Amino acid sequence: QKVDAVLLSPPWADQGIVEHGFSVRRLGQGLDAAELLSHAVQVAPQVALFLPRVTSVQEVRSLAVLAKCDVLIEEHVKVDSWGSPARRATAVTCYFRRPVLADTKW
Repeated sequence: QKVDAVLLSPPWADQGIVEHGFSVRRLGQGLDAAELLSHAVQVAPQVALFLPRVTSVQEVRSLAVLAKCDVLIEEHVKVDSWGSPARRATAVTCYFRRPVLADTKW
């Protein structure tokens, strides 16, 4: 059976709170996003990875290079309920996609 996409939402930290020391290579429970992504792109050509707002864009781009994928980063933003322009990021979803040519055998 064909799988079109995989959604990954790994634990971000063991203590439940993510602070400035966050890295996609050191997730909660000893997980590594690079390994998770590597396995996921073998199952499906598209992978979404849900991560905390403090995630480094450089680290996400490095994951894309390692997985030989294109990546789009979407920031989830909370807007003040009073209509104020105050916005703050709450999380990011990173969408990885294998290029079509990656499946072509040369």
